[in-house]
Amino acid sequence: MSLIQWGPLDDLSTLRETMDELCEVPFARRQRDRALAPGQPPVDIFETEDEFIVRAELPGIDPSDVLINVTDNTLTIKAEAKREYERVRCRCLRRELRGGSCVRSLALPYAVKGDQVKASSRDGILEIRVPKIKSLKSRVQVAAVAR
Repeated sequence: MSLIQWGPLDDLSTLRETMDELCEVPFARRQRDRALAPGQPPVDIFETEDEFIVRAELPGIDPSDVLINVTDNTLTIKAEAKREYERVRCRCLRRELRGGSCVRSLALPYAVKGDQVKASSRDGILEIRVPKIKSLKSRVQVAAVAR
């Protein structure tokens, strides 16, 4: 049997590491959750030379129930998830699926052509393409070359 030298401060460093781990995870999770309020669909935003591409997660929502509006450089997505079982008389045993309306407004960094927006939906992902105004395209090219 081998002996291990014990130091009273060794236990304190282990305790400190454990406390740091306990504090970091919940605070990081709360900060991430705070950014997305209930009823707001998560989105990804990409920028190309010619347009912005916004992908919103809208599972179970019929594309005909989605309203897309562009005012100035703000894109607003409104949708409503309809619950099919509310039409049928039944007793609900558990309700976990999201229902009701959701709204998300996104400020785009440049002015866009709001009247030329194109949208498509596939597998619960709404993809919106918003063309940029031509005078702003050169800024993206210059920034890409500078890197």
